[in-house]
Amino acid sequence: MNTNHCRGVEIVFFTDIDDTLMQTKRKCPVGDSELIVGARDRDGNALSFLTKKQLALFQCMSKNTTVIPVTGRNLPALERTDIKLDCAPFRITGHGAEVTDAGGQVPSGWCPPEGHKQQQEQLQILSQQVHGWIKERPQLRVKLVTERDSVPVYLSVKGSRSTDNRQVLSAFIQQFSPVMKQWNWKIHSNGNNVALLPSFACKARAVRFVRQEIEKTSGNHLSIGAGDSHSDNDFLKECDFQMIPSNSQLATLLGNAHDAVSE
Repeated sequence: MNTNHCRGVEIVFFTDIDDTLMQTKRKCPVGDSELIVGARDRDGNALSFLTKKQLALFQCMSKNTTVIPVTGRNLPALERTDIKLDCAPFRITGHGAEVTDAGGQVPSGWCPPEGHKQQQEQLQILSQQVHGWIKERPQLRVKLVTERDSVPVYLSVKGSRSTDNRQVLSAFIQQFSPVMKQWNWKIHSNGNNVALLPSFACKARAVRFVRQEIEKTSGNHLSIGAGDSHSDNDFLKECDFQMIPSNSQLATLLGNAHDAVSE
């Protein structure tokens, strides 16, 4: 019996990458001298790191489950991770905008939702507006994240790591919230990063599709979802069990909700 099966049931581990399995060095535990490089930038420099506990978790899941990444990274950025995902039968990237199989091809059943072409055009317009807004705010940088054939999937805004950007990022969110609500898009904010997500960039929709594909070949399966932020919450609810890092945005939100109910 394969190690990713238990009593004939396949176990599938849907996992976010950044701030779940790895993080930038400034987010790692202070004084940890045993960090493992997890991802690199385009020049090959170390960018993200795993703690020994995160590596142990990933190795355990790789040995005993079918691991499927569910990430805001596009496919090229995912391929710059040092963790081995070669055996993943599917990859969910671009915050759920893209699904590819092990060969890097889009599965035949994966179709973008109605209106996605218009949303891609809106992304281009929004990108110009955001570039204009941050022109006088050099501590911010914006990137139009693309997938295959340079297709735009979402906008990423990041603050300089050397400064406190909470105030300017809050102002940015306030500035662009009205148009996001008008278009029924989502704003994902976590620490130094903000993502403007069109409705077709949906991790939950992508996980739902992959689970249906797995059902066709493996029948019933057990799914475990792991994620750190509120943008992961919807895809976690598509899974049978949820795994959340203790020191994460989602854990904080759950703790606050529990405290509010207890008062």
